[in-house]
Amino acid sequence: MLINIQHARTIPNGKRFGYCSYGIKRFFKLHNLDLRKFIKTGLSEEEILATGDIMATKLVEWAHVRR
Repeated sequence: MLINIQHARTIPNGKRFGYCSYGIKRFFKLHNLDLRKFIKTGLSEEEILATGDIMATKLVEWAHVRR
């Protein structure tokens, strides 16, 4: 399954929805992932999960809920 920016923008996050732009940019830089590709077409859930990051896991879980 492809995970995309819409998933990141709509994930429940405390009292708000979505991960913030700064956090998304930081995450992609930290894990050396292609942010432009993520925005344009999405990334595979395997790529996202390979980071081992708990927020990435929650994002993939959210994408499956939205499916």
